Amino acid sequence: ALASRPEFAGVGPITLRGHTDSEGDDQANLRASRRRAETVRDYLVEKGVAAERMTVIALGERRPVVPNAELDGSDSEEGRRRNRRVDVEVSP
Repeated sequence: ALASRPEFAGVGPITLRGHTDSEGDDQANLRASRRRAETVRDYLVEKGVAAERMTVIALGERRPVVPNAELDGSDSEEGRRRNRRVDVEVSP
C-alpha cells in the first residue's frame, strides 16, 4: 500500500498533483483534479501521514502523460484513463 512505503515515514514535504483527461471544461477538470488529489491526501492522513506535510496542486488537463486521442482524432480511452491520476512527490 502507498502509505506503508518508507518515504512516508519521514518528515519531508509531500506534493500531490491531481490530473484529469481532456473531457469536460477547464474549470470542471481543475475541480476534479483537486478532488482526486485531496482523496489521496485524505487516505494518507487516515494512514497516519501528517496533513501539514502535504500540498495539493490541481493541474486539470494541462499535463497529460499520453495523448487523449488517437492520431486519426478518435477518442483514446486508454490515453484518457492514464491521464486521470495523482502524482505523488515525497521530498527527503
